[in-house]
Amino acid sequence: MDGNPAQQAFKELLPYLETLETQTAAILQLLKDKGLTTDEDFAPYFEHAGNASNVKWFAARLRIEHLLSSVGKDEDSDKDKAKKEDTGKTETSSSQASAVQENSRRDSEQKEENRETEKTAASSKDQSDRENRETSDSKTTDTKQGQEKKKKDGADQEKSESTLAPKSAKAAVNSSKEGSSKKTRKDTSSKADEDHDKEGDTEKKAS
Repeated sequence: MDGNPAQQAFKELLPYLETLETQTAAILQLLKDKGLTTDEDFAPYFEHAGNASNVKWFAARLRIEHLLSSVGKDEDSDKDKAKKEDTGKTETSSSQASAVQENSRRDSEQKEENRETEKTAASSKDQSDRENRETSDSKTTDTKQGQEKKKKDGADQEKSESTLAPKSAKAAVNSSKEGSSKKTRKDTSSKADEDHDKEGDTEKKAS
């Protein structure tokens, strides 16, 4: 194997980790910005994903340990070196094949989890839309009921006022008649007193 095995391992591993972290952070931030999930909602998914990734990273650790274990070892002979190289190539090929299989399986699992997450998010959105529609319908119904009640109260008030108006007019007419009658009686009484006074004066003059 050419070059430093540790450097080669890090060169292959770090870009993959960077890409994976970027994709994961982007997806999580998108869901948060859309208001589709929270850290609490994502917790069980993180736990499930962590359990699923143990197999993949176990194979990666074996490969890294194998690469690092060969650093600094002295080779006794050309034969041992060739044998070790053959063994190393065989193990590396086996590890790479295993890693490829694990990567393929992990990709499939990740896609399935993404589909499940999208389904969950779509279901949550549909439920939120239904709740919003129900709330809007309830408000519309309350508004219509309030308007109908207001119209009914206004009609009752107009009816009450129209009923009270003739009674008030009739009471005013009666009051006016009573006032006129009282004035007539008062005028009659005043005239009678004047006639009585005149008769008294006439009698006094005659005597």
